Amino acid sequence: WQLPHFAAISWMHRADYARAGYRMMSLGDTTGARTFRYALVSGSLLVAASLVPVALRFNSLFYGAVALALGGYFLKQIGRMRPSGGEADRGARLTLIASVIYLPLVMLALVADRWLVKGWLGW
Repeated sequence: WQLPHFAAISWMHRADYARAGYRMMSLGDTTGARTFRYALVSGSLLVAASLVPVALRFNSLFYGAVALALGGYFLKQIGRMRPSGGEADRGARLTLIASVIYLPLVMLALVADRWLVKGWLGW
């Protein structure tokens, strides 16, 4: 979650980073295309990694469905960073917010699945 999160921050505050003399990925990216691709690829890898516990049968399909739904939501917000129509700044804000929501909910789903679904219900 950190890589798309940081890409969004980097894009939103690129002028501030430039004034402070920090070399950020978004500084040479005038259109936002490279920053968007970075966020999209790292976000896609994150969603794939979140499904590994299901593939290894550590967690049930309940967790898999929740992780997939949350991952889809997160990728949708990252998609709004696409540099078209001047909405990249708004998309970056939405990506940042989604990243803060995504991680705790995925972790909660992991715990709920192990405790409730596998433990209490015995599925």
